[in-house]
Amino acid sequence: ELKTKPTQQSVAKLREIGIAPAGGTTIPVEVDGDPAGLLPARISVVPAGVTLPVTIELAVDVDVDEEVTVSATRAGKRVLVIGSGATAVTLVPAMAQAAATVTMLQRSPGYLLSMPSIDPVAPVLERIVPARRVFALARRLNIVLTDFVYRASRRWPVLMRRMLLGLVRAQLKGGADMRHFEPRYQPWDQRLCIVSDGDLFKQIRAGKAQVVTGEIEAFEAGGVRLRSGQRIAADVVVTATGLKLKALGGIEVRIDGVPYHPGEHM
Repeated sequence: ELKTKPTQQSVAKLREIGIAPAGGTTIPVEVDGDPAGLLPARISVVPAGVTLPVTIELAVDVDVDEEVTVSATRAGKRVLVIGSGATAVTLVPAMAQAAATVTMLQRSPGYLLSMPSIDPVAPVLERIVPARRVFALARRLNIVLTDFVYRASRRWPVLMRRMLLGLVRAQLKGGADMRHFEPRYQPWDQRLCIVSDGDLFKQIRAGKAQVVTGEIEAFEAGGVRLRSGQRIAADVVVTATGLKLKALGGIEVRIDGVPYHPGEHM
């Protein structure tokens, strides 16, 4: 769905994108359920393409091999989020605001780094350089910083591990056992995960969220049993173990009227 104008509240449903011989695009849409014709565009940006995690409500016994998707409110419930990547790290603090408790279950720990959601560099640059150059400079500085962290991690892994774990320890402030945050591998052997504004650590310190390391033995009514014998009580389980790519959000693409399937041309 897209809004036809920044100030217009009616929502347009996008059915397909057609690419004309001249290189422009045409987008047939419906506005508020009525056909609205074509929207011409030289460039089409489609920020869509992943499916959401599966949600399982554990009111009864659930077969671990059966894919079950239900609509379940999280308010006041015990929520278990399976996974430790970007999806899980984003979901846990968001759900903890309404849920009774949220547990993030991971098979093994990964490196976490708290970063501000608003770039702190841009406001500083705005005071010393023209506005039109702020974005480009801020972007370049962030690329340099990211590249430095990666290169430093590969060259001085022990030092960087000590630094990253020290930052996590400072965020937790004794609110959790560090063994759930100490990976078995060196920094950037696998992807480093960003925690926006440290919100995950804030919920852990507040007692609204926790991190558990283990492997699932079975789903049970009212919870999950781990191979270690530990049982995690949960009313709702969210599988945040990965996202499935759906190119262009399922929108059909046509070139000169002929269907174009992106997956066949990559």
